[in-house]
Amino acid sequence: MSLRNSINQNPVLTTVVAIAVFVFALGFGYRQLRRMFSLYSPQSMAAYYYDLASGRLFVGDVSKRAPIEAPSGPIDVQGVEQPAGVLAHIVACGKCPRNLDGKTAKEVAEAGATILYLQDYGGTTTGSGDFHIAGMRVGRVPNVPGQVPKFFDHQSPRAQRLLIDVDRDCPDGQRPVTCKP
Repeated sequence: MSLRNSINQNPVLTTVVAIAVFVFALGFGYRQLRRMFSLYSPQSMAAYYYDLASGRLFVGDVSKRAPIEAPSGPIDVQGVEQPAGVLAHIVACGKCPRNLDGKTAKEVAEAGATILYLQDYGGTTTGSGDFHIAGMRVGRVPNVPGQVPKFFDHQSPRAQRLLIDVDRDCPDGQRPVTCKP
């Protein structure tokens, strides 16, 4: 019995198999599109944050706007207490190291990754709900743990220089990969 005859004699089975293949293809396509358009994996909606008081990374909910509460508690910024957790943008050439939680910038570098820059939304927010990310500030990891870095408005010339300085290819010419928890 040939395949053609089997298909002609079993139309219900053929229809079920065709629908199953179609559903599988839709699911696969949806998964790929979601992964492609999402900065964070569907399994983990977490991000690395840098604790300005202790100088260590910790994992926090990516949906929260920095600064967020850090394990070490608040810090004093010009006489005002504020949360010490700022978003850390970490990259690696090749594969990201696993579990950077609790590591210092030096330990992250020893593991093969780099904290490119820190980000928070301090200051006043301007705008009226536009896509423009008003109030976003960027800064470098401080040399001394507990030292508050100088943050710059993301559209300022100093912030743009900082972002251009860190936007480098890996030695092999490939783009660095973003490390997520």
